[in-house]
Amino acid sequence: KMEAAFINRLDWEDVATELDRAADVTKEDVVAWANKNMSDKGYCVVYKRQGEDKSQKKIDKPTITPISANRDVQSDYLVAVQQSEVAPIAPIFVNFERDMGRTTSAMLFIIGGNVYQGYYQKLIAHIQARGLQQNVVLILRVSNPFPFVKACDGFVLSSFYEGFGLVLAEADILGLPVISTDIVGPRLFMQAYGGTLVENSEAGLYQGMTRLLKGEIRPMHVDYAAYNRENRRAFEELLAAAATA
Repeated sequence: KMEAAFINRLDWEDVATELDRAADVTKEDVVAWANKNMSDKGYCVVYKRQGEDKSQKKIDKPTITPISANRDVQSDYLVAVQQSEVAPIAPIFVNFERDMGRTTSAMLFIIGGNVYQGYYQKLIAHIQARGLQQNVVLILRVSNPFPFVKACDGFVLSSFYEGFGLVLAEADILGLPVISTDIVGPRLFMQAYGGTLVENSEAGLYQGMTRLLKGEIRPMHVDYAAYNRENRRAFEELLAAAATA
């Protein structure tokens, strides 16, 4: 729901309390509304018309010029990319026992993940081997993560890459201070609104999380109505430029 509210520029308080407001509506409220807004007879009439709509306008199907797909042809660049060997991405584990464990009351909530190449099981083993079960909480998947996020003191985006990093905006809407690894997707957003970027490394994450614990990082409090207006304006300008090209 929060994502839909963000996209449609709806007030989050109105969206979050929608069901509560609906629960307050009584039968008497419905009858009173009907008596006030409907006809004197107390009912409305809806006519269902059947048949063919003669006023419907149709557009002639344009001629389509076939394009050769050349599916069996590969460029030298594509061949080089396919033949290149890429080292697998290994996760970076913050040494919670050494770094964050100095504050015995610190809790780390890790929300999300996958079982690709057994990394999630390795993470569980990593936590158990260091006896950190009381300090680290793993939530692989949950339909509504926002109550967990809201209960935290800060949010950390530790991704290797992101298209945008919508969770940063969601955490900011919830009033949390946020940090992100300095990667392409979130970089412009964080820089534009005074967000905190850290080096994409164990040392960078440790420094950022330490600053969160010390209260040195404040929420961005982005004006998302203005943010949406600016992005819509830029999008419409691109459409207009494409139409005149």
